[in-house]
Amino acid sequence: MKLRRLLGTLVVLSVLAGSVSGHATAAPGSFPVVAFIGDSYTWGSGASTPDKRWTSLVADKMGWLEFNVGEGGTGYLKTFENRPNYFGQLDEISALRPDIVVVAGGQNDQTMLTANRNELFAGVSHFFVQLRSRMPRARIIGIGPSFPDALTPERYNFDQVVRDAVRAVGGEFVSLIRPTPVLDPAMLAPDHVHVGDAGHAAIASRILADMHPV
Repeated sequence: MKLRRLLGTLVVLSVLAGSVSGHATAAPGSFPVVAFIGDSYTWGSGASTPDKRWTSLVADKMGWLEFNVGEGGTGYLKTFENRPNYFGQLDEISALRPDIVVVAGGQNDQTMLTANRNELFAGVSHFFVQLRSRMPRARIIGIGPSFPDALTPERYNFDQVVRDAVRAVGGEFVSLIRPTPVLDPAMLAPDHVHVGDAGHAAIASRILADMHPV
């Protein structure tokens, strides 16, 4: 966490010098700043090297400067040990004022799909409202949850809730399960929880293909 905050400070100093309002405005010839909010998939667990995680693949292809605050075990509402959920990660990136914010995940929230579904869905909607409130000029891209195993009606419903919440604040949505699932069990890493390089590459390819062109 200390290293991450140091890197974040360096990014802020490099792209926000002289900026007092709005979001980070890239100077001519510089890189747009993208902040990634998410879970262990976002952080890059399972990838053989950091540059092969899906966030870095997307950022490199798009020419974005990556700032990644993904936390393993977390979700929109789910926390793990002392790690913040997505609301806490939003606090981390607020000072950065990025040009683009990509929010991905939700797999760790799926335990709430049965007993606490309404709380979860309301939380997802509230998160994106808060994100837009804090980043009024940022490009927001929401990535639906991904599952390498069987898809259920509840999971499809969750994907739709994220889509509706993102679009309600003027953001873009990319599904990793519609029209076809991006992941399959063959892409799982040895821990059988995360995906390896092939899975990260597949996620990146779907996002790059389905994002709005700019």
